[in-house]
Amino acid sequence: MTKLQRKIYTLIFVGIFFILAPALIFFAKGYRFDTIAKVFVHSGSVIIKSYPKKVDIYIDGKKISNKRLNFINNYYIVNGIRPGRHLIECRKPGYTQWQKEADVHSGISTEFWNVLLMASPNKTLQSYSPQNIQRFYLSPREKNELVLYQKNDTTKTISLFNTKTNNLETLYTDKKEEDTFIPNKEENIEWSSNHKKILIPTSIKNQKNYTVTTIKKTDKSANINLLDIFSKIAPSLLETTAIANEVKDLEATEDTPDENTTLVKNESTEHSEISSTKITKINSTDKENQVKIHQARWIFDSDTEIIVLTENHKLLILNITNPQKSIILDNEVNGFDLAGNHIYYTKLAGNHIWDIKTNHPEKKKIIATISTKQPTGNFLKMIAYDEYRIAIITDKKELYILNNDPEDDSIFFGHIGNNINGVQFSDDGKKLLYWGPNEIFVYMLREWKVQPRRKKGETIFITRFSTPITNVQWMQNFENIIFTNNNLVKMAEMDIRDHINLVNIFQSNSPTEEYEYIYNKDNYVLYFQDTSDKDSQDKQLKSITLLENTGFLNFGN
Repeated sequence: MTKLQRKIYTLIFVGIFFILAPALIFFAKGYRFDTIAKVFVHSGSVIIKSYPKKVDIYIDGKKISNKRLNFINNYYIVNGIRPGRHLIECRKPGYTQWQKEADVHSGISTEFWNVLLMASPNKTLQSYSPQNIQRFYLSPREKNELVLYQKNDTTKTISLFNTKTNNLETLYTDKKEEDTFIPNKEENIEWSSNHKKILIPTSIKNQKNYTVTTIKKTDKSANINLLDIFSKIAPSLLETTAIANEVKDLEATEDTPDENTTLVKNESTEHSEISSTKITKINSTDKENQVKIHQARWIFDSDTEIIVLTENHKLLILNITNPQKSIILDNEVNGFDLAGNHIYYTKLAGNHIWDIKTNHPEKKKIIATISTKQPTGNFLKMIAYDEYRIAIITDKKELYILNNDPEDDSIFFGHIGNNINGVQFSDDGKKLLYWGPNEIFVYMLREWKVQPRRKKGETIFITRFSTPITNVQWMQNFENIIFTNNNLVKMAEMDIRDHINLVNIFQSNSPTEEYEYIYNKDNYVLYFQDTSDKDSQDKQLKSITLLENTGFLNFGN
């Protein structure tokens, strides 16, 4: 090689270096050459966390090569996307598809954290042998266990059913014609905290009752009837120390609030505890009214105490093993719920929401004072997450929300919906799912600081149908909702960017009914009742697996 040739090659390599070095630096910093505008632009990126984990990603119809995918922390990062609006898709054979148009901005990641692709139900559909099932419930003991309420002629049975082993264990059987199990489909059975006893709603001659049955085989005969417990309480025991209604004088002296104002804190009572030593006496007439039960629940960490709201609006703790220890908590109560180790309730008169800590039943406190007139009715349905977040559904199906945020010292009580059938809090308490006969909404209780960002107090409309919506439930990420409509099981996401992805998961042979579809977030299984074909009348217990288990530490699909 001559000296001249070496100089030429050196100059060429130096020129290439000065050309490529800036280009590589620009590329590393996220700049790309826009062939349309003929300029370098700062590119954006897309982050996708999908379930199942391994999916094919398409941008504007073109599949992204695995070499371009940066897969860390169980999510994909697609870099080098030209700013602008793009169609983003996730696909996998045998699964539903997900797609959304989104704006990608220079130097910013557009994030999708809850992309769910539902597996085809054909390969996971299972049918089970138990017959004549009126209701079924999830068991807290095992993720594959169900509680079945079966009725055959005049025989009513409560059983435990293991869906893996097909083992059926009878807990309780009754052949009395005047007795009815589960008289109200809206009411669930309830387990004690140690999972050894079940509280079953029943009725005797059209009078509401509850029966306690035990799981332990040696004690299975010890079924307890709450109305029988009340009948054994001697009149002298009904003159018991109770939490007195001392605030009547306080409420009577309060100024009439302005009906146009919102909820404000009562600084004098919000953090104060009101003790009582007054004796509440109940005469024989009260006793007769008291045993008409409206609602009953287990008390937290006890399998011997049950909180009862009677039809004459008395709230009391009933000790089923030692009735002499039963106490009356308050009178004129029209709704209650339990959360943590607290009891929350409202009263027919007044404008307060009350809180009782169960290890101090002699004390109670006001956690909120409502300056607008509190929703009233014969009975209310309360759903409490904690003392800061409580939903109230009136007898007219009006939905009211108490939302107290200690972080910014704000408190709100307001009416947010009419003709509401039910509500569910997300596990983190940041969202409230609520629905009516034909619509589904989500109300934001706290700020949501990841994409898509949402503001506290924001109402997100999910979907609307002309035919009834039933079996509305959160899925495990609390960003997706499963429900039924006509013969279809559907899933909707909360991400309103571009559009809400609404997919059909499964089509049943018979019309879907309320309380016939229950999704178990622990094992991703949807349990339901359906006929074997469109011409059949007898429904059978079945299941499909909606999401496949990714295995230990998310390795797998």
